[in-house]
Amino acid sequence: MLTCCFTGHRTFSRELYPETYDRLLDTIKDAYSKGYTNFIIGAADGLDYEAAYALNFLKQLGYKITVESAVPYPQMLEKHTAAYSAYVADKVTYVCEKSSAGSYLTRDRYMVDNSSLVIAVYDGRKSGGTLYTMNYAKKVGNDLIVIKYDKKSD
Repeated sequence: MLTCCFTGHRTFSRELYPETYDRLLDTIKDAYSKGYTNFIIGAADGLDYEAAYALNFLKQLGYKITVESAVPYPQMLEKHTAAYSAYVADKVTYVCEKSSAGSYLTRDRYMVDNSSLVIAVYDGRKSGGTLYTMNYAKKVGNDLIVIKYDKKSD
């Protein structure tokens, strides 16, 4: 069984970027057609929530997939979007016991280390967790698909 995880920005939403969301959905379907049936989501706002939504949609259509929610720390589930990610998951993994400065990056490394494919939804930022995770995926030799989009101005 092949496993895929996701990385992306907390500001991403299907409402703001519907074309990019459609590309995400198509990319997940393509990964599925290549044998990826296990997916790890990160239980945060933005892309993690939207990936959970997409995977739940595909499960309802009959796709035979399993979803793991990699939660940085248990208290994270007090947030609505993180709770949704755990609710739709077949498995919930708590990566750290409590919140810390490194709990999100620990979660990101866990997802990459337990996957062979990373799907990134990326707006070109020169720093942050998404870029860190993309670079880490390259460093450990994972396949990386980048869905690039232009951030809308606030």
